[in-house]
Amino acid sequence: MGMKVYSKKMKEACGFSGVKFTATHTPSQWQKFYDEGKLVDEFKLICPKITDYNDAWTEHLFAFVYEYGKGSGNEPTCG
Repeated sequence: MGMKVYSKKMKEACGFSGVKFTATHTPSQWQKFYDEGKLVDEFKLICPKITDYNDAWTEHLFAFVYEYGKGSGNEPTCG
């Protein structure tokens, strides 16, 4: 679901693929942002042109970035 959210709602504003987006951090780094309540802030830092972020996306996007984070060995198919 997170891959779909990124592709449909964020990719254009971010200006790069889901591969590049998820590889910004390792899964453990993404986990730390999530645990500290700073995940959305990090998304907006990476993609400052996102103006219509919906908090309902957060859990889905967390699962997406965690699964496909840098060094995970997984690569999203959303290009």
